[in-house]
Amino acid sequence: MSEIILNKARELFFSYGLKNVSMDDLARNAGVSKKTIYLYFEDKSALVSEVLKALVEEQKSRFKNCRKQAINAVHEFSLQAEIPYDAFSCIKTGFFIELEKTFPALYSNMMEYRRKILLPVFRENIVRGIEEGLYRSEINPELMAELRLQHIINALNPENLTEKRTDSLGLYHELNSFFLHAITTTKGKNLISKYLTGQ
Repeated sequence: MSEIILNKARELFFSYGLKNVSMDDLARNAGVSKKTIYLYFEDKSALVSEVLKALVEEQKSRFKNCRKQAINAVHEFSLQAEIPYDAFSCIKTGFFIELEKTFPALYSNMMEYRRKILLPVFRENIVRGIEEGLYRSEINPELMAELRLQHIINALNPENLTEKRTDSLGLYHELNSFFLHAITTTKGKNLISKYLTGQ
C-alpha cells in the first residue's frame, strides 16, 4: 500500500507541484483514505522526502549501470545524458523552487546529492576520457564536472537563460553537443555522432 501511495504522490507532485496537491487530493487519486496515508507517512514532508529519495536512488543506479555498459568515455557521456532528462523532464517547472521555499531541508538534501553524487560521476567520466585520449588532456576535471552540472540545470530550467526557450529537449541536446565538442580531441569528436542522440 505504501508503494501505491508513494507512486501516486510522485506522479501528482511532479505534474502539478507541491502546493497544488493536498493530502486530500492524494487520498482521492490513490483510492485510499487520508487516514491510510498517515499510517505510512507521518506528514507531507515525510512523503516528499520518500519521493525524492526514490528519485535519487534510481539515478544512482542508472549512473552506475552507465559506467558498466559504456565502451568508452564518449559512450558513457551519451548514456549518462539520458538520465537527467528522463528523470526531470516530467517534473513541473518550478517544482524545485517550491521545494526550496516549502521544505528547505529537503531542498538542501537534493543540493547535497548534486554535489556528492553527480559531480564525482561527471569528474570520473572526464578523467576516463583524458586517459583514453578522447578528451583534451589540459582540461580541469573538477571545473568540467561543475560546468556539466550547470548546463544540465540550465537545460532543465530554460527560464534561467536570457534567450527564452520552450524546447527544453532541443536545448538539452544542443548543450550536450556543445560541451562534448569543447572537451574532445579529434579522436573523441569522431565518436560524437555515433553515440550522442540528437546529432
